[in-house]
Amino acid sequence: MNHDLASPFLRPFLPHWLIERIGTPALQPGLVHRCNATILYADLSGFTRLTATFAGLPDGAERLHDSLTRFFDVLIDTIIAHGGDVAAIAGDALTAWWPDRNDIEVARRCGEAMVEALNELPAISTPQGPFRLDLRIGVSAGLTYVVLAGMPSHGLHLVICGPAMDAATKAEQLAAPGTIHVDEAPHLGEEGDVITVAALEPVSTLSWEHFLPPTFAERLRYHDLVAEYRRCVPAFAAFDMPGKPEELHRLVAQAQAVVLRWGGWLNEVEVGDKGAIFVMLFGAPVARGDDPSRAVGCCLELRDRELIDRAGVTVGILFVGAVGSQQRRVYTAQGDDMNLAAHLMQAAKRGEVLVSGRVRSEILGRYQTTELTQIVTKGHSDGVSVARVISGGARVGRGVALQRYLPDAVELIGRSEERQALEVAATRAADGNLSVILLEGESGIGKSYVLQNLAAKWMEQGYRGYSSECSSGGLGIPLLAWRPILTDLCGIDEGASLTIQRAQLDQAIQVLPQIDGPARLALARALCVAEDTSGDGTSVMSDPEDQNRLIELAVDLICVQLTVAPLLIVLEDVHWADDLSLQLAARLLQAPQPGRPFPLCLTLSHRPLDGSVPAPLTALRADLRTTRVTLGRLTSDQSAALIRALLGVSDVQPDLRQHVERQTEGQPLFIKEYLRVLQQHNLALIEDGVARLAPNAIAVQVSSSAQGVIQARVDRLDEPTRLTLKSAAVIGRSFPFRMLKMIHPARPNDQELLIQLATLINLKIIDLELEDPEPVYRFKYGITHEVAYTSLLFWQRRQLHATVARQYENDYATDIATGRAAMAVYDVLISHLRRAEEWRKQTRYCRVAAEQAAQQFSNAAALRYIEQAMVATNDPTERYELLLLRVMINERIGNYVNQGDDLHTMTQLADQLEDPLRQAYVYYYQLCYLLAIGRHLTLLGMSEVIEQCLLQALQRHTSGESRRQTRLLRAGYLDTRGGAYHAQGNLEQARSLHRRALVMCLDERAAGEASPHSTHRWLDSRTMAARCLNHLGQVALQQGHLDEAMSCFRQALSLARTTNNWSTETRARSGLSQVHLAQQNTKAAMSEANSALATSQAVGDRTGQAIALQQLAAISAAQEDYEEAKRRALHALTISANMRVRVLEAQILQDIAGFAAAQGMDEEAEAARQEAEHVREQWREQAVSG
Repeated sequence: MNHDLASPFLRPFLPHWLIERIGTPALQPGLVHRCNATILYADLSGFTRLTATFAGLPDGAERLHDSLTRFFDVLIDTIIAHGGDVAAIAGDALTAWWPDRNDIEVARRCGEAMVEALNELPAISTPQGPFRLDLRIGVSAGLTYVVLAGMPSHGLHLVICGPAMDAATKAEQLAAPGTIHVDEAPHLGEEGDVITVAALEPVSTLSWEHFLPPTFAERLRYHDLVAEYRRCVPAFAAFDMPGKPEELHRLVAQAQAVVLRWGGWLNEVEVGDKGAIFVMLFGAPVARGDDPSRAVGCCLELRDRELIDRAGVTVGILFVGAVGSQQRRVYTAQGDDMNLAAHLMQAAKRGEVLVSGRVRSEILGRYQTTELTQIVTKGHSDGVSVARVISGGARVGRGVALQRYLPDAVELIGRSEERQALEVAATRAADGNLSVILLEGESGIGKSYVLQNLAAKWMEQGYRGYSSECSSGGLGIPLLAWRPILTDLCGIDEGASLTIQRAQLDQAIQVLPQIDGPARLALARALCVAEDTSGDGTSVMSDPEDQNRLIELAVDLICVQLTVAPLLIVLEDVHWADDLSLQLAARLLQAPQPGRPFPLCLTLSHRPLDGSVPAPLTALRADLRTTRVTLGRLTSDQSAALIRALLGVSDVQPDLRQHVERQTEGQPLFIKEYLRVLQQHNLALIEDGVARLAPNAIAVQVSSSAQGVIQARVDRLDEPTRLTLKSAAVIGRSFPFRMLKMIHPARPNDQELLIQLATLINLKIIDLELEDPEPVYRFKYGITHEVAYTSLLFWQRRQLHATVARQYENDYATDIATGRAAMAVYDVLISHLRRAEEWRKQTRYCRVAAEQAAQQFSNAAALRYIEQAMVATNDPTERYELLLLRVMINERIGNYVNQGDDLHTMTQLADQLEDPLRQAYVYYYQLCYLLAIGRHLTLLGMSEVIEQCLLQALQRHTSGESRRQTRLLRAGYLDTRGGAYHAQGNLEQARSLHRRALVMCLDERAAGEASPHSTHRWLDSRTMAARCLNHLGQVALQQGHLDEAMSCFRQALSLARTTNNWSTETRARSGLSQVHLAQQNTKAAMSEANSALATSQAVGDRTGQAIALQQLAAISAAQEDYEEAKRRALHALTISANMRVRVLEAQILQDIAGFAAAQGMDEEAEAARQEAEHVREQWREQAVSG
């Protein structure tokens, strides 16, 4: 047995029946084992509805997977406990069996235990409430076929079918939820029946890698990050089961050959309640960039080859990874689009390929479809958009590998110079001369479209062509890049038995002179049809003589074909090609004989190469018969031409062109997709043949097609480098080397990590942003960062974000403890803690950041931090403190929009906390709020309740900071009462209260700075004194005591500067401006008012801006510039109305009335006076109702 099977990471991916036989000669492709077996087929009823419930959540697929894993854990454990083997897991269904055992009772007992275990599990928590799944089970026993179908190099599938399986699936459909239904099946006779049919042809021993997707084994070794979110295209296709089980192997092998040629993976061969179906994945485990088009083309070819009869194709971001339990699992994709693909397949009629609306939008221009229609499917009661593909489908026959270059309706725009260069090279080949084309360009730059245009023109002339696509897992498999082409040249049917394939090979090489046994064996091994092949061709050869013999034989085969007609051979993505494949390409340079035609157009494409160029490719580049074409990013003019062509307009305005260029950076595919998204959002407007950008347009996310291109680029990486990329994405668009090393799950050393980062730089995925004092890297494109980040599962993101946050906490521990940390540090910490869902820590840092921002008068930042913290906490004490800070900030900047609601909530929290000091704070800011909105009578009527509250606070807090705060609150209460009397015209009473408040502020029992550790430190004696002085200055100004007013405002300004209170400074300067204006010192008045306006704008003090603008209006009126006065006053009016400062609003309206009257505009003056009175009436009514 293969040693790796002992690994707990690999063993669960195979059923026990296979594990027992791997490494033995008995297990061979095409094996059909006949036996009596007991079958249990179980289906989770309600799974489709559960999937639809989770579909709208960002982590819905992950939550669905977690829920399903909990169910599978208990179900699989129950099956194993009853001696069963889990043969298959398909979506929400699983097949258990007891091979060579005819015992319905054991299956019935197992089913009953499964139902009981399921019922004991807690309900699933969903956005719509608790949800439970039911289990429907069908049981049968009898004749069973076990077929090992498929090609080892393409993945083998263990398929259980036959009468017993059919009976079990039918029984499941008859079972009610939570019940078991039993159906009988014919049994295998005891005598005379063949128990086992040997494999079609024995090959060397099979191992676990022949049953897993490519590169999956490597990824399993990094099992923590195997599961991921990927843009994936699932395709479900129904097929008719062959009449004989022996024929299933050939059918699967033929389907695999087609699927692999289109760049997909045949992930499952299911036999269940939906019948017999192929489940194909495109974009997983490896993305190609144009996966929806590949999936549709593949389904069309499978249909035309009569390998399937109908199919459904969707595209979406799916959970891709291991599904099942610790004991038994499979590699698959999960999510709503996976279910939808199955439902579309079921809805399709025979011969139809149905695609979702998103698939249709991505394949338009490549395939023709019907218009979108709405159909209702399980889980989509509101209907989904669906279209039927109506194109002619894939060509069947020789040269079929070029079919994907010949869709029905492809339009290639631009690249005229490059296309012409390729056409000249192809014409040279058609005229009988060897011509080599090397096409280089990044993923998504347009190589496929250019090659498509070349192939279309070539085949229009009646010439033949073949193509092959290299893959990232093929570097170690000799001649893998040429295998599909040589197989096609030899006329080998990959779905036939090995005997037939060898006969087809022998027939093909009969035309070659003097082929010896070693040469034939070398070719047979390369094409995986030899008797001793390992299944993937890795045993081809290590002897250089054998390699040369194989290359010469391949050259001879190509030369024979060239005697018939010109030939186009396309090798794509040769940056992934094995060395022997490149040697064969270079050897063709020496093949032409003097005086003889050699009509071969050999075309190789690749992405920019990392590191040194292989010697064979260097030789191809240096040859005079080679045409090198590099597809770079489009210039600005080329981008504009492409935009005009795609939009069908004669001109593009600069704003649209520049916007598109910034978002797409000259990538043709990105331009096409981004324009489509702009049009969907009505952001690209077309009028009279001219395209322009809609006003106030914002950047929109590039479509999933562009994400697919980026995913294809990421898939080029080996697993350790991919893990590094994902880890870096969690840190951010920019990431320091040291931070990456600290949080990296694999803990690489410096050298390993630097090598991986160098690879990412060479691939133009990241850049070195800063070299000193430590290396800092940056994702080159935002979309690459997005794709790498969103591929992580949500729990993986949470784990890594928590690690990053802890690292930042350690790095800045001293600065955080001393309050010297920069706001950027808090921003980073809060961002990572939010994504880590560490709500308590996030709340704490939000509050600390808000307090620090408030102390620096960064009011907008402070309010933003408070909002983030409020979302993250339900703790009453924390919520009270956060609301208190928000109320304080809004009070000092004069923003009363939501002040009433916040104060109401604070009242409830203070009562809940039973703290009179907290209640006193609420009362103080309620008074300030009432004063601002003009509810003066309500304010004055609260005297008794406030006095009682302050008395309770003093009784509880007999000393210390809390008692000092209580005294300051009493001073603030007196000051606000003075403001109410001032507004009512009782200036002497107002003056008295303001002076009493000022004296209390200056009393040594209330004076001094607040403790930085106090929970109530936002009232400072100097700040309160400055407020009182400003109010006293306003009273003195109204009484005509200008010198006294000047003194009060200057003292207030001095205290405001001392305490760094810019709002108080703004009001003091506005007051000074009023005094200067009253003294007819217009210049000084203008200077102070402008300073007040600039300061208030800098700190976001909207009410301070309105006061300063009101004063500037008064200055303009004094200068008889009434138009300017009215303009400033209206600006101030707008601000005060938005801030709901009703008293100020009425004052400004009264000022506007005065400006109009001064100009003799009596009607306008009267209208303004009436509006001012209306505002006053409003607050009077509020006061009465209050």
